[in-house]
Amino acid sequence: MSCITGGAAAQDTKAISALVDSGAGLANSRPEAALILYRKAFDLSVHERRATEAMDAFSHIITLYNNAGRYDEALTEARRVQHLAASLRLYELSMAVYNSLANRFQRKGMYDSAMHYYYAAVTLAERHKVSNEAILPTLYANLSGVLDITGDDGKSIFYLRKAEAIARNINHEHLLALILINKGNSFANLGQIDSSTRDLKEALAIARRKHYLQWQHLALSNLAGNCNEQGQYREAIVYLEEALALKGAVDPNYKVTNLSLMGRAWMALGKDRLAEHYLLQSLEMAEAMNVVRGITQGHELLASLYARQGRFKEAYHHQGRYQLMKDSTEGKETRYNVNQLEVRYRTAQKDKEIVQKALQISRQKTQIKQRNLWILGISAGSVLLAVVAALLYSLYRSNWHQKRFQEEKLRSLEQEQEIGQLKAMMQGEEKERIRIAQDLHDGIGGMLASIKMNLNAIQEEQPEMRTLAGFDKVSGMLADTAGEVRKTAHNLMPDALTRQSLREALLLYCENNSSSQLQVDLQYDVAEACNKAAELFLYRIVQELVQNIVKHARASYAVIQLMLHGGRLSITVEDNGRGFDSDAPGRGAGLPNLKGRVETLQGYISIASRSGKGTTAHIEFDFSKLKNL
Repeated sequence: MSCITGGAAAQDTKAISALVDSGAGLANSRPEAALILYRKAFDLSVHERRATEAMDAFSHIITLYNNAGRYDEALTEARRVQHLAASLRLYELSMAVYNSLANRFQRKGMYDSAMHYYYAAVTLAERHKVSNEAILPTLYANLSGVLDITGDDGKSIFYLRKAEAIARNINHEHLLALILINKGNSFANLGQIDSSTRDLKEALAIARRKHYLQWQHLALSNLAGNCNEQGQYREAIVYLEEALALKGAVDPNYKVTNLSLMGRAWMALGKDRLAEHYLLQSLEMAEAMNVVRGITQGHELLASLYARQGRFKEAYHHQGRYQLMKDSTEGKETRYNVNQLEVRYRTAQKDKEIVQKALQISRQKTQIKQRNLWILGISAGSVLLAVVAALLYSLYRSNWHQKRFQEEKLRSLEQEQEIGQLKAMMQGEEKERIRIAQDLHDGIGGMLASIKMNLNAIQEEQPEMRTLAGFDKVSGMLADTAGEVRKTAHNLMPDALTRQSLREALLLYCENNSSSQLQVDLQYDVAEACNKAAELFLYRIVQELVQNIVKHARASYAVIQLMLHGGRLSITVEDNGRGFDSDAPGRGAGLPNLKGRVETLQGYISIASRSGKGTTAHIEFDFSKLKNL
């Protein structure tokens, strides 16, 4: 390692900064000249073991390649620097390399690989003290982007809030703008459009004031996306026209997104020619640069546009390409791998906390022993027998009270742990339900849509098919099957709860499960509201009981009753079905699981049934415990 004086170190820092600044001035007009200057700055930084300066120069090199769409050259450079940084233990440079590789895999749609490198960078940043305080929040923000794409918006917001707190504390506006953009995108995916728009507008204000070109593109794109979701298509077009008019070198991926959003807005306004123009442009650019997400969205939107126009051959082609791309990038295996990486990272964090706490406890025990020895040594010859007796009695009383306190605390902790486990189990079940619902909707639903379009295309080519016996019947059966798939997906994922009250969600559930064979009614008398976690808990209880009626009871009528009286919430579900012997051992796991959940919240459950006389299930909770769920 080079040994240099303080004056020489400062001179080297100035030389490196001058090279980087000169390169930045040439990046737009003469990129190859800028690249030479960045490489000189990088080589000098590595020679003097200056990790921060090397990271800065490397980041400029990668940005220059990406803005020119030279992604393969960026990958080659990252691989070269990866080995160099590891061999010299330049940790900040390694973080930049991991971040660059993760960005590359994210753009390619290889999200589990992207997560691997983001977590590697985050682990380094948390383990080694770095001089640049912006590194860790930058990594948190980038990590959230993959979680957002793979549907883990809750985890995404968790990391973004950590990043936002650091960025505001160090007053780093460039980083804060990016964090607010990512946060706005996650809120939008969760349907919280007002929160999303608030963060995006703050980010756009910072980007405009500071002339952050890339962040202007992203903020404008996401604001346009929110407008599209709310049906404000003209407002979306205003944002997108501003984005497309921006001058300067940015990642072409941004333009792909803006063109796609523009096509979506014009399509919603019924301007099919304009929509097709922008969508084809977007798809062509995405395919040229192999931007997987842009290709997937392009095929999806064109399939919808052509189907609406009756151009069924083209619609079927794009629908097939969309389904193939979606299955390869967002399939179950990718989601599983991403989730496993998250679990391993969070487990490692918990293990580190446990070790730190154990070390702290060990130190405290040592200090207590030393203090006790010191007290005993001084007082051994001076304490009278009576004082010793009084002290022992006092210690006995203190220990007794302490023991009682510890027992109460332990019982409280055990109760909290059981509730925590129930929450975790509910969250896990909800994720699995959502995954299955999405697979039904996007997988089987998409296939049924493709079959329907294919039938329409055949019908257009062969008009005589309409006269064939059974053709209309098959078409009707196909529509009924698609409806059943949608109904099942909606039952698995009660999105009504996110937008409406528990009463309205249960009314919709009763309506969806009523038929000519079974009428399901709701009686609801709960004036006080509770949080969404408690509402979901109650919804799933009712759903479990009603599904048992639908599957086994052969009933013609069922009633659901929710009442709040004297601080006690009661749920009663009753049917007029064939009943069962309630004393006989059950064969399914549904009711035992339900009883376990109720007992975790110290609730009461009773199920009474007689053969041929129907079944009544009655459950009661202390409402204050539900509100703490």
